Amino acid sequence: MIVMKLLQTQEKRFTAEQARTDFNELLAAFTDLHPNPFWSRSRNNFLRDIEKLVQSVQAQGNISEKEFFRMVARFVVAFDDPHCWVFVPGWTAYRNKGGHFFPLDLRFDDRSARVTGGDQRYFGSEVVRINEVPLSKLYAEFRLLTGQRDDPYGDEFLGIFFRRFLWFFYGWADQFQIRLREQGVERTVSVQGINQSEFEKRRTDPSGELPLAYRPLESGVGLVIFRSCVASAQIRSLAEPIFRTIRDSGVKKLVVDNRNNPGGGDDAWQTLLEFLTDKPFSAYSGSRYRISQRLKDLLGEKEINASYHSDAWTSPPGKEFVYKMSDNALLHPAANPLKFKGIWCLLAGRGSFSSGMSFVCAVKAYRLARIFGEETGGRVKGFGQWVEVSLPQSGLSVAVSTKQFDGSVDVPYRRGVPPDVLVRAAKGVELNSSADPVLKAALKYLHSTD
Repeated sequence: MIVMKLLQTQEKRFTAEQARTDFNELLAAFTDLHPNPFWSRSRNNFLRDIEKLVQSVQAQGNISEKEFFRMVARFVVAFDDPHCWVFVPGWTAYRNKGGHFFPLDLRFDDRSARVTGGDQRYFGSEVVRINEVPLSKLYAEFRLLTGQRDDPYGDEFLGIFFRRFLWFFYGWADQFQIRLREQGVERTVSVQGINQSEFEKRRTDPSGELPLAYRPLESGVGLVIFRSCVASAQIRSLAEPIFRTIRDSGVKKLVVDNRNNPGGGDDAWQTLLEFLTDKPFSAYSGSRYRISQRLKDLLGEKEINASYHSDAWTSPPGKEFVYKMSDNALLHPAANPLKFKGIWCLLAGRGSFSSGMSFVCAVKAYRLARIFGEETGGRVKGFGQWVEVSLPQSGLSVAVSTKQFDGSVDVPYRRGVPPDVLVRAAKGVELNSSADPVLKAALKYLHSTD
């Protein structure tokens, strides 16, 4: 089996000097590429971290690739930019060759995890153990590698990287014994690993959860669930029959639930807004970046001119570009015969990230609808448009942001979009059930508009 061949291969090991070379190169890459690398910690703090890490390796003689990966991942986390991470070595090649991996999608929140996809039989169940290892242990081990302790992004990224970490650190790929808890009752299920082809097929299976879905709630009131910002063409293909049903069934009030939208592309929510509003909008107030020789060397002239600015390639290294949004740059929704004409409100929360957060930001800034729930997990002032940097000794690849994006809502660093009406989510209560306090508050508001 592929996984056994991997595990039988002698693991790479690294010396203190190799570690020093890679950490110095990584710090230099952040200094050259990142628009604001030391916004939360000074460069001297990172230099002191490097000395401590090198001394730790020196005391051990050398360290394994897994331990070095942990060191590098924690070092990257210290920059406090959720859009920077370390690629799991060997994962892409293993996956592309048909290797098996953990089949279930999990959402982590406050040290617990629930099944959100992969097998409808287990949807909503809490995961207690995997292959006899407590979920709490796996969480404590992996969470340090995906984000700051108090940052909701760390939980979101753990959900993305979890199957990769199980494969890389534990070698788990083909068979999983999973202990689940459902309404206080525990049971153990045996689940087979899947390959990438099966994974992709599951993503497009119409019997699974769609990125945009609809169901009526009560007379004249409907619920649109926006789960992810996939390609705009797919959103449009789903939105058209949904809003035709809304129009033809006489729905006058609408709840749009964006609470578990991890993001994707901005064109997805911009397309959805074509069905919801006539007002102009934008999620951003501006952006900034610096042009460095390293960025030019990584991307080349064509990509620099396409993704940054027409003057960027000919600009001297170190030049900073700062853009402020003007009213002329606002997006104007296209005419749409299926556009909703009634009153709608938006649900947001800790699970609204990246483009999912940007959707909330545009709605908030331009008062397109009233927002219920909690502050978004995604940050209004954030970084992105990453490039891949390879470390010379270990070969590890690291994603480093090159742009800062400022949202159209004015909040401090590290803060998300605040709701108009704060309603705390109830732990253990199914979203959009009759007991969901956020949905209840939104419905109360819609009823008050009669």
